[in-house]
Amino acid sequence: MQHYLVAVIVPDRPILEKWAAESGVAVDGGNYDELLKDPRVNKHIMSEVVAKCKEAGFFGFEIPTKVYITSMAFTDENDILTPTFKLTRNEAKKVFLSQIKELYGGDKLQGEQ
Repeated sequence: MQHYLVAVIVPDRPILEKWAAESGVAVDGGNYDELLKDPRVNKHIMSEVVAKCKEAGFFGFEIPTKVYITSMAFTDENDILTPTFKLTRNEAKKVFLSQIKELYGGDKLQGEQ
């Protein structure tokens, strides 16, 4: 099993769309979910994540090396957050299990049979 950190990220749509327009990153029909799949978007978000983590003084092992970008908001309605806005890790893991496994190259995750 590979040992590195991954993250699931929900970008701020207006900010990302502004960056995309300014950077010449466009998808046919302006489909936002297709925009999120663009490798240039992933590269941009990864660079922002790494920069913010370094700025905050994170150690190398605390900085994600791969990200999954989604438009699905984390809310208490979809059980990813509690009513007090705390992450419910087990529910988030269930919702994004296939994407997380893909980021880890299909390896079994901790606690998985």
